[in-house]
Amino acid sequence: MTRRLLLCLLALATATAHAGGPDFGVWTEIGATKVLPHGLSLNLDADLRTTYASRRIDRWSLAVGLGYKPTKGVKLSAAYSFLHSYTPVERKAHYKDDVEQPNMWNGYNETAAFWTPRHRFSADITGELRLGRVVRISLRERYQITHQAEQTIDRTKYRFRRATLEPKADSPEFDPKVREARTRQYLRSRLKLELDGKGWRVKPFATYEIHNDLARAFKLSNTRASVGATYKINRRHDVMLAYLFNNEVDEQPHEGKHVVNVGYGLKF
Repeated sequence: MTRRLLLCLLALATATAHAGGPDFGVWTEIGATKVLPHGLSLNLDADLRTTYASRRIDRWSLAVGLGYKPTKGVKLSAAYSFLHSYTPVERKAHYKDDVEQPNMWNGYNETAAFWTPRHRFSADITGELRLGRVVRISLRERYQITHQAEQTIDRTKYRFRRATLEPKADSPEFDPKVREARTRQYLRSRLKLELDGKGWRVKPFATYEIHNDLARAFKLSNTRASVGATYKINRRHDVMLAYLFNNEVDEQPHEGKHVVNVGYGLKF
């Protein structure tokens, strides 16, 4: 059963990765947890997200957090994350069909690729409950606030006459684009179901998560569903493989992404 589950997940991950389009990505996570006295723990995490079957980096991040277990089945935690996200070159058409002005200037705007740094703070509370000897269910509520500073991005405007393709005298024109600073706040709720029998090394799981925008009257902005398994190598090391579907319901039209999620955890 263990081998079949791992083979199924590996086949799904391979098929997803080979699709190779912008809607397919690989998310890699590495985490280390140091157990401290009095129910405390220190967490260090690194994350790398790619798209186009790992041919382009979407984001990387580093995080440090502190956890606390006041009682059995309840965990509190807080963390700071630094995120660096990539936006590729964008071309936006600037054409107008105007019969009265056939010689008007047309063309397109080209915005250069750029990286965006962000700072994120989060606070979690997780409740966990065992149902029988095998089933473990948990609910995590996370408050998340992310700040993005003002950023100036290189942009070039190309203009020409549509009828004759004659370039405008001052074309191309360099016109930097300014992205204003912004802060976003979300409540992220995640339900997790895990099968964890005594002595099991492989622990299958399924999760469902929703993101609600606190600045827009609790509007739903994103959903995530995943299915996978964690393999416990020994007391300190474990690996994880999962398939995840990320649905950005706030976009028009909705933007979904199929993700292969791979993780490694160290506990000491």
